[in-house]
Amino acid sequence: MRRLLTTWHACYDTAPRTLSEVKDDIHRNAQHVGPDTTRNQWNDLLDALCACDVRSDGKTVNLRPIGNKFKGWQGRILDGKRLVSPGIDRNKVALWKIEVVS
Repeated sequence: MRRLLTTWHACYDTAPRTLSEVKDDIHRNAQHVGPDTTRNQWNDLLDALCACDVRSDGKTVNLRPIGNKFKGWQGRILDGKRLVSPGIDRNKVALWKIEVVS
């Protein structure tokens, strides 16, 4: 959970996103890691999300198990941050964001 809060916040600050948007953003922005490239914050977010799903292959974000995990974590404060759902988008899909708690 700590890694998720930190990496999500690094990528989105406090802006709300659906998990589908996050998956698309990761696909666009994560770097292919090889001899001439390095990891970036999107690779770290992918790792954090995949760690939320025990069946993950580490390369693909499976939205349903991650969404279920998020529901259980919602509102828990860790290191001054918490995951919250501020509502739904126009397609009635849950939005998620990080809130900084003082």
